[in-house]
Amino acid sequence: MHPAPDIKRIASEIVKANPVIIDTETTGLGSNDEVIEISAVDINGNVLVDTLVNASCAIPAEATGVHGITEEDIKNAPTFDIVWRGQLEEIFKRRTICTYNIEFDIKMIKQSLKIYGIRFPSNVKTACIMKMFAEYRSVWDSSRNHFRWFRLEAAAGLCGIEIRGKLHRALEDAQLAREILLCITR
Repeated sequence: MHPAPDIKRIASEIVKANPVIIDTETTGLGSNDEVIEISAVDINGNVLVDTLVNASCAIPAEATGVHGITEEDIKNAPTFDIVWRGQLEEIFKRRTICTYNIEFDIKMIKQSLKIYGIRFPSNVKTACIMKMFAEYRSVWDSSRNHFRWFRLEAAAGLCGIEIRGKLHRALEDAQLAREILLCITR
């Protein structure tokens, strides 16, 4: 199958709008888990934010096994409210936010903000690179009734993008997502 022409146009419009690509690493996947690392890059790959975050809950061994972040790593890191107010809030208010799996990252950001009584802005513009890539590849998943979603590393491979760092660290994953977004526009 060939990519839908509209997805290239949509991705190009997002790129022209100078989005910020975000990635998070978390204490887990559940409703009480929190962000413990967050990175943001612009469309040119410039790093805007890259920080560990001191969570209010423990990091389970299973999560550390995925991203390698330990309690020791985050113990002197700022809490999420400090990172939000100092580095992220204005980005989220002014720029289109893209992630590879937007629902997950936004959910984790909202959960982390809620701990500090901070409301997530209601007017944030977002785009999901994972769903755009699924449409770009146009492989239908009949069991889920939508285009097949690809893991970040699989999408990178299909775009011919070299993985240079460690996967499941926020900065490397944000950079990979950025390159995948650019691949969709070609």
